[in-house]
Amino acid sequence: MIVTGADGQFSFAPSALRSARMRLNTLQRQVLPTLSTIPVTDLRKSDIVRLLDRLATGALTDPKGKRIKGGKVSADRCLALIRKILNWHKARSDDFRPPDLSDLTRRKPADAARSRILTDAEIKALWTVTATMPGPFPQLIRFLLLTGARRSEAAEMVWSEFDEVTGDWSLPASRDKRKKGVIRPLSTAARAILTARPRLGAFVFTHSGRRPARGYDKHKAALDVLMLKEMRRSNPKPCSTLGSSTTYADPHVPSWRGQASSPRSRKPCWDTRSVA
Repeated sequence: MIVTGADGQFSFAPSALRSARMRLNTLQRQVLPTLSTIPVTDLRKSDIVRLLDRLATGALTDPKGKRIKGGKVSADRCLALIRKILNWHKARSDDFRPPDLSDLTRRKPADAARSRILTDAEIKALWTVTATMPGPFPQLIRFLLLTGARRSEAAEMVWSEFDEVTGDWSLPASRDKRKKGVIRPLSTAARAILTARPRLGAFVFTHSGRRPARGYDKHKAALDVLMLKEMRRSNPKPCSTLGSSTTYADPHVPSWRGQASSPRSRKPCWDTRSVA
């Protein structure tokens, strides 16, 4: 839960709500710098709209002057938090009536639906590039591929959840989205990833042992570059695998054999590739 100290500063207290820290961060960086000077009884819909507009377009800055990345998702999460605060005050006041915020959602439910999945070629490229990257992040990616676990479940995994004798991973109900304990039998490859990790502290995937690995945006940016290189390197292939005896060659892309291909020495098979 979020509590207020004697100095008026907000802080985090132990809570069963898994998103408590994220909500506190949103409150401190996005909401309070803009709306803290306005009494809740004087808060108007236009005040909230201006805040959400700046957050959605990336024009909002935190108390340190750093620009917040923002976006539609961030704006909707901020709106949900503001709505909860106003409803909390409404339930404890005889006269307060919060502004109607029902039409301020930026993202439609249909936009949130995800259908994109990794192809076999992308999974192969991902597995290849993570073998060359240092640190806990690439091992976390591999562990996610092998287990199908949620990112937060694997990233916040502690050594006490892993049974080295049975090879099982016991996820407690407190960390499960459904609030039910889950026991996952791990494959040999998944167990090998865990046993290869150094024991720096309570957490498995960590830099210092004091907290789980973070900085997903930075690591993903580096991973995307390596993924693109690996996909381009492995893309040209013998057209016999596509139903032709010729071989596709692009003079700008290294060939599937690891050497530059001459377009004069090999006949392109555009038609075959287009129907493969």
